[in-house]
Amino acid sequence: MMEQTMNEKEELVKKSLFSFVRKQVPTAQL
Repeated sequence: MMEQTMNEKEELVKKSLFSFVRKQVPTAQL
């Protein structure tokens, strides 16, 4: 259960970071 939560948090962080990068660098082809 703990691992599941960690994975979900990690995924959420990745999505947030991805969105942030997209806003900061709109020309980036990711």
